Amino acid sequence: MGQQRLEGLTFSFPLPPAYAPCTTPFEHLTKVTIDNLKVETHHRGQYLLLRTLTPTHFLASVTGAVEDEEGNVLMLQLYNQETAVVDRGGFSGGTVMVVVEPYLHRLRDGSCGIRVDHPSDLRILSDHEASVSVQWRQQVLGSEMDAMQWKAKGNDAFNARDYRLAIECSTAPSPSRSHQFDAAFQDLNTIPQTSEKPLLRKAQALYHLQRFAESCEVHEVLEKEFPANSLAQSEFARANARLAEQQTGVFPFKQMQREATRRSPPLLDHATYIGPVAVRPNPSAGLGVFTTKAVKAGDLLICEKAFAYAHVELNDYPKSSTCRIDPLMTEKLAKNRSLTPEITALYHGEYESVDGREVDNLPVVDSFLLDRIVSLNAFGCCPSLREIHLRSWGSDGCPSGTMNDVSATGVWPLISRINHSCHSTALSTFIGDMMIVRATRDLPADTEVTCMYRSVHRDRDAPGPNMPPLALSCRNWGFQCTCILCQDHAATRAGSLSRRHKLQQELEVVLAMHRAWGPDPMKVDALLTKIAGTYPRPAAEVPRLALERGYPLLALLYASLDNPRRAIGFAVKALEALGYVVEGALAPYSSGGGRLRVKGWGAVTEGLVGCWVTLAHSYRKVAPALAPQASPHHPIHIPNPESPTPITVSLPTAYNIPPPFPTQKVIPESPSKR
Repeated sequence: MGQQRLEGLTFSFPLPPAYAPCTTPFEHLTKVTIDNLKVETHHRGQYLLLRTLTPTHFLASVTGAVEDEEGNVLMLQLYNQETAVVDRGGFSGGTVMVVVEPYLHRLRDGSCGIRVDHPSDLRILSDHEASVSVQWRQQVLGSEMDAMQWKAKGNDAFNARDYRLAIECSTAPSPSRSHQFDAAFQDLNTIPQTSEKPLLRKAQALYHLQRFAESCEVHEVLEKEFPANSLAQSEFARANARLAEQQTGVFPFKQMQREATRRSPPLLDHATYIGPVAVRPNPSAGLGVFTTKAVKAGDLLICEKAFAYAHVELNDYPKSSTCRIDPLMTEKLAKNRSLTPEITALYHGEYESVDGREVDNLPVVDSFLLDRIVSLNAFGCCPSLREIHLRSWGSDGCPSGTMNDVSATGVWPLISRINHSCHSTALSTFIGDMMIVRATRDLPADTEVTCMYRSVHRDRDAPGPNMPPLALSCRNWGFQCTCILCQDHAATRAGSLSRRHKLQQELEVVLAMHRAWGPDPMKVDALLTKIAGTYPRPAAEVPRLALERGYPLLALLYASLDNPRRAIGFAVKALEALGYVVEGALAPYSSGGGRLRVKGWGAVTEGLVGCWVTLAHSYRKVAPALAPQASPHHPIHIPNPESPTPITVSLPTAYNIPPPFPTQKVIPESPSKR
């Protein structure tokens, strides 16, 4: 059973035992009829010629009744079809198709049907093809239609999102309009490069393949030969902007934030930037991402556009199936074979796919391979993490009263190469379908970049002395985390872990009993001191995650009571508990305002953003010069830190809407044995 988890919702779709797509050329296949098929059998080396009897419909698959040339009838189920097919409910009646190496599957009601999981195993035939019998030809033959009739028919098909028919009918095919950018580029290469329209389409195809340097080169020729083309000028400026982003890593983050909050889905037109990092072998984890030079905390390492991204309005459950990302990836690879190596090289467990990537000049797409890749590499996310934090902590001191009502999932191929560590060296965040990775500490050259696949705040300490759930989850990715937090957890005596667990339960009770009006700070402080005593090593060596929630709440409490000095004291305690070493954070403050400096960087957790916000808020009252110095240290790195957004904090906001953890990898159910 395939699954996609998104913010509490699980969308399921049935998966049969994995089988390989057809890689045999069509000329080597033998025609077979329905009455010769065997149940639960993949008929290798054979093909079916079918025609739809009625228009198909879509639920979990594109489904409809089909017949062969002898009049035998069966149900046909098509999975992982392109979005245009799904959106219009499938195919019209009378559509002729070939199913290569058909699979006769027993349906849930006990009947049998032909199931197609790989899109490359289905081929739609045109009426004029020789393999289509005369009695099945419903359309007028091409020789009986003039060019204008074909063009009108192609335009009607395109408007109906029937791109197969549109390309077949058009006298001037435009594969780029159907997202077949590889085909568009190859076709346009055969046309003399002195024509205005082909040059523009070639530049556009290269743009959508993210080959911005080549797109700009074509635009330079276009600008020289056709300087009056205003559309080309606009496209050239856009390509130059993407090329600059790709080369420099300078992005208009504020503009991107606004775009992400306005668009649905929040698909942004920006380039992928790869900073001072490279993919290299990791002795214990296959491949990993490493720094190529020394970087500072907060430096941009990667800003990557999603290869595939799907979102869902959680209040619009009937449309939730659109959040499945597998069909989007399948369609993109089927239309652009040059993108295949980047995706199929991602980690996919023990599943072994076919060797062939192409048959009959068409790409071979293994849906089961993509299912494993998605389940092991996809990230669950939100459209704008910054907006979530502002809504969570309150931009005016009052709770927003609403939670994030949009969830999304996506695949970012390069960032998927980053390995997990509970004590990570980087943090990933989102703006729409752009994923941003920044260093969370100063890193020397040749240091591995790591991120947390899941929040360890509750997983590491709250469950008790037994193996933490995170370790169990990591097994599904095929590794056991050996970070300092995991090592310390394993080395700590069971008695200390049990005592820590009981104290945390007491702390939760105290916080829950006084949630409406705030906890007793003395009781909370006493419990936190006892919890700290269960850690044998200093926080600077091993962050104390069990303290991560309590100290920030005490800081927030005193900030709301207009006691900034106590708020600062507990905010600093929270940072120190996470392993941070902050110089100049506590009184006495110099007359010139002093200097706030982070000398040692610690763990990045859920409450860290709020802790810095509280600190900056409190400094405005006792040491105004330090307030702007605190703001740039937000892990989400709000753009333009010299002019941070003023945020007023309040205790009820923190209690009612705890900030979500920035990003979590979608957790696979179990290791793949396919």
